[in-house]
Amino acid sequence: MKNIKNNITTIAILVVFIILTACNDNTTPSNNNNNNNNVDKPQILNVTANPTFASYPIVITGKNFGFSTDDISISINGKKFTKIIYWSYNQIIAFLPDDATTGKLIVNVNGNSSNEYNLTLNTASTSNPPVIKGFDTNKPFPRKTFGIEGSYFGDGQNGNFVTINGVLVTTVTSWKDKKIVVEVPTGATSGDVIVYVNGQKSNSMYLEIQNDNILLEQVLIPGGKFKMGADDETGGYSSPKHTVIITKPFYISKYEISQEVWDRVSSTSHNSYNKGPKNPVERVSWLNCCKFCNELSIREGFKPVYTISGEEVTANWDANGYRLPTEAEWELAARAGSEWRYGKGKDGANGVVSNMAWHNENAGNKTHEIGQKEPNAFGVYDMLGNVKEWCWDWFDAEYYTDSKDSLDPKGSNIKDSGKVLRGGAYTEDKIKTTCSYRWGEQHTMESEYYIGFRVVRNAR
Repeated sequence: MKNIKNNITTIAILVVFIILTACNDNTTPSNNNNNNNNVDKPQILNVTANPTFASYPIVITGKNFGFSTDDISISINGKKFTKIIYWSYNQIIAFLPDDATTGKLIVNVNGNSSNEYNLTLNTASTSNPPVIKGFDTNKPFPRKTFGIEGSYFGDGQNGNFVTINGVLVTTVTSWKDKKIVVEVPTGATSGDVIVYVNGQKSNSMYLEIQNDNILLEQVLIPGGKFKMGADDETGGYSSPKHTVIITKPFYISKYEISQEVWDRVSSTSHNSYNKGPKNPVERVSWLNCCKFCNELSIREGFKPVYTISGEEVTANWDANGYRLPTEAEWELAARAGSEWRYGKGKDGANGVVSNMAWHNENAGNKTHEIGQKEPNAFGVYDMLGNVKEWCWDWFDAEYYTDSKDSLDPKGSNIKDSGKVLRGGAYTEDKIKTTCSYRWGEQHTMESEYYIGFRVVRNAR
């Protein structure tokens, strides 16, 4: 789809105009996703478990919870929570304070308080405490299940929980009086297993966990509310600028997928033009990138996201495996909290893009090893330049004009229009090497020598 739309003959003139005027841009964007003076107040819709016990974890669902723990707090009867496990726009997991009592639960986001939610805390049971006697598996891997054998666990979880070396177990597949089956959380390390039942704590028993086999370095990207697109760029189909909310945090690969990583994971060969083990893989189709994501998920014990039948691909967005970023997720990660064109430094500042990206003025007409330029504010490398990156979305030149999607958008419904590419490439000039410039290419055949990708996965 190299010519999805015919180029307009005046583009060259407009490009010159934009490059000249970019240096005079005096607008000052916000660099904080939580800087929302007119933000809607947070709202608690439900809390589980309720009733529960002091020091127990609870799940708070609702909306407008913000995107990180900065300037955000939870309290019950004025007592603040200090251990927050997970925070997204519409869900929070946190441990109640040890001295918490029945009362009003409140979430505060940047000085805006939620409704009060009544939470009942029971007195700990005085019956027999839970007892761990052993495990049915030695040295489990992260994301693999194992059984905890013992007694007095009760039938059914009912708000009770397990920790491994202080890490909350969030996936319980079976809870019976004498055996609990759980999944080792990603990030858990060897340490004591403890079972909590009806406010009582079991004995601790040491569990050795195998080292995780995660291949890629990844960066956690908080959800965010940001201005997507641009109103001042020629081409790129990136106008109008519009507000988008990504409700959940996600991990993104720190670097573009390299040729050596592709070779270690994929059952499909690549035909990269610029050879080198640490150079980004290129000339790979969008379809084969989806297959790579599934193969990497299986390799590391995650649940694959994609179901692939021929050239048809569907996504299970709740799966914890690897996938291509949506176009909105990609731009959120590229901007890293900034509204500047390059996601770092004021538009038009000398050297900003060249310090971050390989483009046609500094690349020498070839790709370069990943991670050689400066990262953005999130610590992610090569989001701009080197190779364009595949996204999940179908490409639609009019999508920004026509779409009303603002919450976790996943792109146009117009199929067979090619898939979105982002970030610009070593073959292109700086006006295309921005956070907002977008393009599309045919997605099932081998791609061009300037197209690669990176992957993401859900944080929970």
